[in-house]
Amino acid sequence: MVATRNGTSKAAEHTSFGGERLQRGGPHGLAKADPQTITFGAEVARLREEAGLSRIELAKRANVSRSYIGQVETGTTRCRDDFAIRLDQALGTGTQLIDAWTDLLRSAAYPPGSPTTPAPRTPPRSSAPTR
Repeated sequence: MVATRNGTSKAAEHTSFGGERLQRGGPHGLAKADPQTITFGAEVARLREEAGLSRIELAKRANVSRSYIGQVETGTTRCRDDFAIRLDQALGTGTQLIDAWTDLLRSAAYPPGSPTTPAPRTPPRSSAPTR
């Protein structure tokens, strides 16, 4: 519970970029991270550091705030697939992060058809002639 300006209490919530509401509850009132978002965030941080970028530099390239990059990297927010694509573009990592994001959602218990469930991927077309 969090005290409001008028003295009443309410449950604290955090809204992620993808619209997912995460209950606050960790130390310092931060949103609780789950293993999937922590793993994804660690991959974002690894790729950012590998590229030699600070959080501020990546945030500028991805057109978001430094704190949002921090939330993604620590796993306290789950981004949408379009943001994973923007991160791949900003870092020049091909499809590494969108692939990791898709794996995150497949490993999590999200109901089919929810807004954060990835669409099935279409297999690439083969350039080999058919018989």
